[in-house]
Amino acid sequence: MSNYYDIATKLYNEINNNQLVNQVTKGDLSDVLNNKQNMFPLCHIMVNNATLSNQVLNFNVSIICMDLVDFSKDETTTLYVGNNNEDDVMNTTLTILNRVYESMYRGELKDIYDILSDATCEPFFDKFSENVAGWTMTFDISAENTMQIY
Repeated sequence: MSNYYDIATKLYNEINNNQLVNQVTKGDLSDVLNNKQNMFPLCHIMVNNATLSNQVLNFNVSIICMDLVDFSKDETTTLYVGNNNEDDVMNTTLTILNRVYESMYRGELKDIYDILSDATCEPFFDKFSENVAGWTMTFDISAENTMQIY
């Protein structure tokens, strides 16, 4: 049966195998961010809800991908570029999420799950206490409901 554990494990394995990602987490995000041993870039998996149907289970999933923003001590020459690597962080974290989504949509995981909607990616900056930035990707996954009643 494709259930919460299966979805979380498949997503973990897919993200963990990405060479751009140093750590994959789940659970309470505040506990994760208070951990002083985080290794960035970091992806955090959240299964927001599940809808039970006669023949399918639909899961709404969010994956938060973030990295540390480094600030340079050099004088800012232009306001557009600034004195940090925020553009690099945004590009890398979106690339990571795109790879996960494409794997679910067209890769190995396609045979097990169906993507029900386009993924929505929302950027964030200074959302957390650490100097991190990145994207939150949200999408819906459908899996066969193989529950049997005896």
